[in-house]
Amino acid sequence: MKNALLIIVTLIVAGLVVLGYLLYPVPYAAKVNGVVIRKQTLFSALAAIKANRAFICEQEASSPSPISIQGASVGSYSSSFAASELRNLILFRLLDQYASRHHARPSTAELASARKSIASALGSGASPPAAGTSSARSCPTISGIAVFDAFPSWYQVAQERAQAELTYFITRLTSAATRPSAERKYYRSHPSHFVTVCLDALAFPTQGGAKHLRANISPGAKLASVATANHLHLLSACIPESQLPPSLASLPLGRVSKPVSNGPSGWVIAQPTSRKLEPFSKAVVQIKQQLSSSSSILASFLGQLAKKARVSINPLYGTWTGRWPQLLTTPVPPSASVLPKSTAPQSGTAPSQGSSSPGTG
Repeated sequence: MKNALLIIVTLIVAGLVVLGYLLYPVPYAAKVNGVVIRKQTLFSALAAIKANRAFICEQEASSPSPISIQGASVGSYSSSFAASELRNLILFRLLDQYASRHHARPSTAELASARKSIASALGSGASPPAAGTSSARSCPTISGIAVFDAFPSWYQVAQERAQAELTYFITRLTSAATRPSAERKYYRSHPSHFVTVCLDALAFPTQGGAKHLRANISPGAKLASVATANHLHLLSACIPESQLPPSLASLPLGRVSKPVSNGPSGWVIAQPTSRKLEPFSKAVVQIKQQLSSSSSILASFLGQLAKKARVSINPLYGTWTGRWPQLLTTPVPPSASVLPKSTAPQSGTAPSQGSSSPGTG
């Protein structure tokens, strides 16, 4: 009897927990190493972007596939837009936490420099978006710093701080990456980048033709001799190992591959004839260029920050993967009753940390 009563009580408690979750959904947009990014912070950022028509025009003109802002219902945001901006807010928080741990708060001069850098990135004016885009009929004729100034002041401050912190660390990482010890380490850890594989190959319009010939090649036969015997044109090329399909990159010298797709061109069978490792003395020029590339350093730095972070995301806005560059997956668009109405915050007003957006419950 006591056991039965205990089971009933447990079920009641479990039911109350579930009911409580349904009535009071997750109150945050994300948690980053225990620090909350509130829903209202995300909603305010989305509204700030939507209200800046010049910025939207710039993005639509410069991106081959700009993110749609409008959601499935009137007055809502698309889930891809919300996920994209939440990703940025998470990265901003990770940068801020990293800067705090390393006592690297940006100075006034560094913030001013970051502001100029952001304005420069906005360009000297965007061409009008293509007909049919959301901004095609309402693009302001402003650019550069004027576009940035169209954001609320709190949004500008957050962008400037993140840019200043990022510049600070990228500058120091670039200096460290180009030391001789770093170059040697890169050479040892990326051997496929410096190995060149020479291959003979035969091309076929169909997979069946490639399979038929491959089945009739004796072990140890040279593909060059097979080409001569069958009146086929032999192809020869030397290609960096890192650019080869895995099945060819790992193929032992002298072995003929199974048919490999060559895209619209058909199919090939190939035979590696030599494999040569470029000496460090020649590879070092390429290594310096790679290590000093700001884009690769940026990707590596932010990718490591994201990989090590403890992040949880409100399921309404996506799922955290930590894999650079996407970092999170976009959910199926929620109903209009869940997403906020797209109203812009007042200029110069920071997002309320305690309030809730319309439609959030």
